[in-house]
Amino acid sequence: MKNFSELISYQNKLLINNFSIKREVSIEESLDIFNSLKFWLWIAFRYKNDFPNKPGLTIYRPFFIMDEMWHEFILFTFDYCEFCNSYFGQYMHHQPELIGVVRNKSDLEKSIVEIKSQCEYIRSKIDRDMFIKWYFLYPKKYQNL
Repeated sequence: MKNFSELISYQNKLLINNFSIKREVSIEESLDIFNSLKFWLWIAFRYKNDFPNKPGLTIYRPFFIMDEMWHEFILFTFDYCEFCNSYFGQYMHHQPELIGVVRNKSDLEKSIVEIKSQCEYIRSKIDRDMFIKWYFLYPKKYQNL
């Protein structure tokens, strides 16, 4: 398995170009979003190792644009599998936000606790600027894509 700095330096020009065209964003924006996704995947991998009895991290609504990049990356099946095996030693499954599964107050309370726990974990792994980008800037900038 490769280290974090190698993970961040991984690039995929075809993915970046494809995403840029499909989402009508610049190459620079696509690259920034891809870099954020790689960082998020690393955090998700760490979370899975730190809490093996919990479900993996869920990619919630604020991360919509990163989720879209993840979908695009998964479509490059060979590249995505190679990336996962090289950097995590395993395939990183996609667990989307489950909309409409809260059926009662107890489910809602559990969901709130889990979301808070995941946000706190993510916040402990990234700096303030990255946190602001993921939770505030991305949702505002890319809300209409």
